[in-house]
Amino acid sequence: MTKVEYMAQLKSGLCGFDKEIRDEIISDYEEHFDEGIALGKSEDEICKELGSVEELINELKEIGNKKKAFDFSSIDFDKYAEKFAKTLGSIGAAVYRGAGTVADKADGVVQEATAFAKMVAKGFEESMEAHKAGTAEKPAENEGNEQQ
Repeated sequence: MTKVEYMAQLKSGLCGFDKEIRDEIISDYEEHFDEGIALGKSEDEICKELGSVEELINELKEIGNKKKAFDFSSIDFDKYAEKFAKTLGSIGAAVYRGAGTVADKADGVVQEATAFAKMVAKGFEESMEAHKAGTAEKPAENEGNEQQ
């Protein structure tokens, strides 16, 4: 199933609910798709993780738009906890991979900056030695012309 098909079923199923509830649910499911796709998952995989639209709508109809006492016994918290844990795990893995990439690049920049600083320090030392020796020439010009 594609995201378009899944979201069309979801929107159709939510048509009898308050606009605020519909918009919140649709927004949440759009986020699930965006996060899953960012993690390299296929739309079909994401649809399977989110579960059946029909089941969701039936559960929402039981508890949702009616002004009655809320009955928590009808909710399968284990199922939702598992989906939530998978989503958090996926997000955590993406953050970890991203942090590793940033750290690798930062390490390269630090190494290049260190090499540059050493080169500048060496050039400065050579300039100071040349100045003390009474020559005003730059060290680079002296390379290969050292007295034996």
